[in-house]
Amino acid sequence: MTFDEILAQIIDLLQRQGRVSYSALKRRFDLDDDYLNDLKDELLYVHPVRDDEGRGLVWAGEQASASAQPPVSGTSARTSAPATDQTREPLSYTPKHLVEKILTSRSALEGERKQVTVLFCDLTNSTPLAERIGPEAMHTLLNRFFELALSEVHQYEGTINQFLGDGFMALFGAPIAHEDHARRAVFAALALQRTLKEAQLGKPYGVECAFRMGLNSGLVVVGSIGDNLRMDYSAIGDTTNLASRLQQVAEPGTMLVSESTTRLVQGTVRLEALAPVEVKGKTEPVPIYKVLGTLPRHSPIASRGERTLSPFGGREREIATLEALFAQVETGHGQVTDFSVS
Repeated sequence: MTFDEILAQIIDLLQRQGRVSYSALKRRFDLDDDYLNDLKDELLYVHPVRDDEGRGLVWAGEQASASAQPPVSGTSARTSAPATDQTREPLSYTPKHLVEKILTSRSALEGERKQVTVLFCDLTNSTPLAERIGPEAMHTLLNRFFELALSEVHQYEGTINQFLGDGFMALFGAPIAHEDHARRAVFAALALQRTLKEAQLGKPYGVECAFRMGLNSGLVVVGSIGDNLRMDYSAIGDTTNLASRLQQVAEPGTMLVSESTTRLVQGTVRLEALAPVEVKGKTEPVPIYKVLGTLPRHSPIASRGERTLSPFGGREREIATLEALFAQVETGHGQVTDFSVS
């Protein structure tokens, strides 16, 4: 994108969201410090924008229409009340049961290293799309996109902690811890992929919308969590950065995952290995995988042949009995045993 295109997207983001951190801008638009400083000079000198103590930008002018705001949980763009500073906070669009879980456990989470899966998703070719359908229609379209995204992410107890103009960043495994955070993230992404395809968001405007996603698993540090759920996640290494890069190289309508995420979801989703890609900051090409869908789920017994089990000594008679009973169960005749093979 050109300088003017990036500037326009940042202004649109500020008008809708009210504020944005410098770190989010650098990741979202792949900016170096000099480029970011040029953008800051233009925004602070020409537009109603102020600097928030070196942490980010705050919009000081009139806010965009309510349809441009991240949706309030349980409401649609047509019924949302005009946005205020409070309705832009995560508290307003996080379901009550998730809010309670986050706030109850926040003291144990703050400053702790957490294994998480990061999901980035955005609308491809959003700039030419906005020029074609106009700003009001684009705001309505994005609002519906965010509403659907929130629904699917929250269903798997993930949290969207950043809206990034035409996309978002979501975390699974923090602040609500889950051992299966990678599986939840990929399943949420697949569900959103299907929902967006069925919704045909661009149909009312005579255009097609395509979305791309990138996921990576690794360590982050959970920062302070206030009563309004404003959270600060600092990446350890390149956890967040790699997820963002994967989203950027994904083809429209596809989802890419890293090798670390692939290891955690092996056996639950269908994956296609792609040619490794060059990633800024990496000395070697990074292995990537395209998610094709889910795999049929099997019980531990049904899938026992797929795994190498440890030896089970001294229980030959009991195992033979169990195998005979299991054979009868498979024919529809239930069986009960009264001995233990543990």
